[in-house]
Amino acid sequence: MMQAQLALVDMETGQRGYLLTGDETYLQPYNTGMQQLRESFDALASLTEGNALQHASVSQIAALASAKSTELRSTIDAHRAGVDSLGLVRTHHGKRLMDEIRERSAEFLRLECEAFDRSASRFKRLSDLVLAISCAGTALAFLLASAATLWTRQAVAETYAAKVESEARAAELRVKAETLAQQETVQAQQLREQQKLSLELTQVNVALALSNSDLEQFSYVASHDLKAPLRGIANLSSWIEDDLGSAVTEEARKQFALLRGRVQRLEALINGIAEYSRAGRESGQVERVDVETMLKEVCDLAAPNAQVKIVVATAMPKLWTSPTPLQQIFSNLISNAMKHATPHQGCITIRSDNDSGLWRFSVSDNGPGIDPAFHKRIFELFQTLDSKDRVEGSGIGLALVKKLVERYGGSVMVKSALGEGATFSFTWPEVSPMQTGMQPS
Repeated sequence: MMQAQLALVDMETGQRGYLLTGDETYLQPYNTGMQQLRESFDALASLTEGNALQHASVSQIAALASAKSTELRSTIDAHRAGVDSLGLVRTHHGKRLMDEIRERSAEFLRLECEAFDRSASRFKRLSDLVLAISCAGTALAFLLASAATLWTRQAVAETYAAKVESEARAAELRVKAETLAQQETVQAQQLREQQKLSLELTQVNVALALSNSDLEQFSYVASHDLKAPLRGIANLSSWIEDDLGSAVTEEARKQFALLRGRVQRLEALINGIAEYSRAGRESGQVERVDVETMLKEVCDLAAPNAQVKIVVATAMPKLWTSPTPLQQIFSNLISNAMKHATPHQGCITIRSDNDSGLWRFSVSDNGPGIDPAFHKRIFELFQTLDSKDRVEGSGIGLALVKKLVERYGGSVMVKSALGEGATFSFTWPEVSPMQTGMQPS
């Protein structure tokens, strides 16, 4: 069901791009999404044949999806015919269809989860029955062993001459029987604990899989919804520049080009973050990274004002690593330093040095500094020392830096005192341990 919703989102993304630009190439996601939509509902219809309620739900959602596809096609055909396609969009008919599709899809998934819970309950009852049978068998074995011991003792008592030897044998048999019973009791307890742990592990894995799936779907949809307006911004800047014609000054042309360049870099960064998020526990693509070039791009994207000076004080290395996490780390540390640097005379200094295959990078500012009592707290999620009215921030940046650094086997620390600015440093391997089949040149 989520695949069908993603197909509709792709189709809507292609429609929006085409309506904004008139470029037929933007309809590629729409055409691909149309094929994926049909395949998804065919698969869902086949899977739910044995469940009349869910099969009917799939049919209803498929009908709504078909209506949504028709609405998208009508706006595209209207645009091709020169009709006011945006007027059709403003009727919000497509939005209402999409909202109803999401609502019915959520109900479909809820019913699927309830069916899963019922299956898990039946499995637990079966496990309890097996455990009860096992315990009964153990008790029966113990009773049989006890009866055998009693019979042996009575038989031996009939022969006076062998009394001493028979009693010794009976004592030996009792010890063995008791040992066996104790072992079986311990094994039964271990089996119960293993079954309990197995069930708990299964539940945790299912919850984790659902959570990971939700995060991946969110990242995918968010990246598509962000890229569409970015392309719109780039196109609008080109249209404005063309409309102004000779009235555009040379400086304005440079600023338009700079705007489009930054939009392109931002779109590339969104793609990288989306890919990194979808990869989850997988490592990103390892490549040769020029840290100096990366820092220049990060600083350009941060767009420091004339009152903040950024100085790269030492030569930067070239590393074999995944560029996206390293770029995120520098971006967060530089952004944090810009927020806290001294007003009107802000200075940010970036340094590097090598220590036995590990590179240590540091980002320093000349701001008010941090009380050592708060050094550990600032790396916790959603923690900020200043009021958000004074310094803009979500409290996620430094926590994200710590998580990324430690994921690559490094460490992060801060050196600061009140009135002395702050220096954030982290270590990074010269050759990523996640690298496979690639050697540095």
